[in-house]
Amino acid sequence: MQAPMKENEKFGQVAIALHWLTAVAMVPIVIFGLVSVYADGAEMTRTALLVHQSIGFVILAVAIFRAGWRLG
Repeated sequence: MQAPMKENEKFGQVAIALHWLTAVAMVPIVIFGLVSVYADGAEMTRTALLVHQSIGFVILAVAIFRAGWRLG
C-alpha cells in the first residue's frame, strides 16, 4: 500500500526516502570497494570486501523494495 501523494508531487515521501538511502549507501560501497582493491594486507582486504558486499546486499534489498513499492 502506497502512502498518499499530494497533487503536485511526482513521487511520494517513501519513494524519495528510499532513493536517498540508496544514493547515500553508494558512497561507502565505493570507498570499501576501493579499499579492498588497494589495501596492503590480506586481512584488511577481506574485511573491506566483506563490508562492501554487505552494503551491496542492503542496496539490492532496498532496490527490490523500491521496485515493488513503485509497481504496487
